[in-house]
Amino acid sequence: MAAAFCRTVNGLFLESAGKKMGSGTVNFIRLLFAMAFLSIYMLISKGNIIPMQASPKSWIFLSMSGIIGFFVGDYFLIKSMIMIGPRLSMLLMALGPPITAIFDYLLFKSVLTKMNLLGIFITLIGVVVVISGRDKGDDFNNKADAKGFIYGLLAAIGQASGLMLSKIGLEDNDPFAATQIRIISSLALFLIIMALNKDFIDIKSGLENKGELWKLAAAGLIGSFIGVGLSLIALRYTEAAIASTLTSIVPVMVIPFTIILYKEKINLIEIIGTISSVAGIAILFIL
Repeated sequence: MAAAFCRTVNGLFLESAGKKMGSGTVNFIRLLFAMAFLSIYMLISKGNIIPMQASPKSWIFLSMSGIIGFFVGDYFLIKSMIMIGPRLSMLLMALGPPITAIFDYLLFKSVLTKMNLLGIFITLIGVVVVISGRDKGDDFNNKADAKGFIYGLLAAIGQASGLMLSKIGLEDNDPFAATQIRIISSLALFLIIMALNKDFIDIKSGLENKGELWKLAAAGLIGSFIGVGLSLIALRYTEAAIASTLTSIVPVMVIPFTIILYKEKINLIEIIGTISSVAGIAILFIL
């Protein structure tokens, strides 16, 4: 539950900053702040700035998880937030758990029961209801919205893939140390791409934007440090499916934020669709 709240606040900060600075710049600077917070935590708790005690297997799988989850997944998530807003983007992220179940079946031959299939169906119906229930009087760019929905779906796939890789690589590591390994790999890939393409992101302008910089610091602390660390703690002490379900209540949590901060009008159909999607997730993983 706490991880879900952190993801909600994180999403709102990233969406706001992303509109002014671009998704790549926002993602990179947010991860820099998270790396700083995690390094301080590691120094105080473990005596090392980076988790040197982790096994090679953990480094490999957690690094792959970081690249897929933070670099690829969050890039598409921020792009989606910019195009269709935080509420719909987070709702599409609710597809992460059923996608995880599908990946689990394809990769590890886990059997999907009739109840699993029912949960997937109800979740997908909820997403369709919310998307189709948007106020037709709003400013609506079909092309931009279509791209935003595709980006949101890609972000959900990245989340599901990253979760499965994290489960393999977590082992006995401190969840926050595991989060740091994921971030190290993401930042390394950022630096490689920046060296090859100097126009990839504009770090200088991002760091000079004081009005948005504090939001990225907050996102790095609340989302990437605390939120991701808590989600890995949940992953350790519960089944992956249950942990994923608990952190997928973000679409419900984000509704009051969008009403208060963005003055969005939420109609009854959208509320029903949101509740339906989360109910489907509960059926998929709990019943």
